[in-house]
Amino acid sequence: MIHFQNKSITRDGPPFVLAEIGVNHNGDVRVAERLIDAAKSAGADAVKFQLFDAKMLLARQAGLVAYQEKAADSVVALLEPLQLTSRQMACLIEKAHAENFAAIVTPFSPELVGACVEMKADAIKLASPDLVNRPLLEEAIGTGLPLIVSTGAADLGEVERTVGWVFKAGAIERTVVLHCVSSYPTVAEHATLAAVSVLRQRFPELPIGYSDHTVETLTAALAVAAGACVLEKHLTFSRGAAGPDHAASLEAAQFAEYVAFARLGYAMRGPYVKRAQDLEREVRQQTRQSVVARRDLKAGTVLTGEMLTVKRPGIGIPAADWHQALGKTLAKDVAANSILTPDDLRAT
Repeated sequence: MIHFQNKSITRDGPPFVLAEIGVNHNGDVRVAERLIDAAKSAGADAVKFQLFDAKMLLARQAGLVAYQEKAADSVVALLEPLQLTSRQMACLIEKAHAENFAAIVTPFSPELVGACVEMKADAIKLASPDLVNRPLLEEAIGTGLPLIVSTGAADLGEVERTVGWVFKAGAIERTVVLHCVSSYPTVAEHATLAAVSVLRQRFPELPIGYSDHTVETLTAALAVAAGACVLEKHLTFSRGAAGPDHAASLEAAQFAEYVAFARLGYAMRGPYVKRAQDLEREVRQQTRQSVVARRDLKAGTVLTGEMLTVKRPGIGIPAADWHQALGKTLAKDVAANSILTPDDLRAT
């Protein structure tokens, strides 16, 4: 179990919904503050920010990917206006904590990991590209903070390798792995929610979640039904705003619906067991069938199949025990169309 603030993450527990503010503040602290309030009102459990320095992050050969090309002419021009300083982010985390709200930070460079501790982040989240960034991962593990790792654009073997690094570092009990599709936005038919179940089966010791880039609010319920205990979803004030992540985000009212679907999905999924529930007991008894006499039968009769049938309700010898009843001797008379019970048979 992973704790922060008044919330916890458990593998089979209620969904922990993480509102990814990311860079949707567009570099404006006041917008970020409003998004914290919106996330809280929508019922999220935590907010998340991205901590980066474009010059620290990018080599001279770095370029834009297709979904970013509408937002800027170069990757530097895209990212620099979206940066928040460590001091600004510390103030945002302080605001979240004042409202008893967890705050999580994604650092994009090893040199920035220490700042996450200084600003009192509740956990560190590594973005999908950094699943394979061992220097950054090791710095994050070294903080002792809970670690959430996304796996977009990764194969299972790469996830296994990273989980192996986490295990060797002794951090497995404070780590969460998120299935993710690195497409912004992700069309519904490429959401691959079944991969949540694949990761649950492969890593039975880990909480597994879903970093969601679809635009459907119903995805929350489906992901939870697939086994996700953490949902990460971008939050914005306008999906039409300029910037790289707004189109893959939900606006406040949609986000509240998303959270509601997450809670409903958990309620409908139920525990990972298959058993008859108390609310089914009456139906079970009245609709299952018992062994029944086809005609009047006298005590001492040895039962054969032609003497018997099966009918409702299931209060006598179960239809499942039909073959065990054959060849048994009646201890008493049984009237036609009467259910046989174990007391009607002679002890052997």
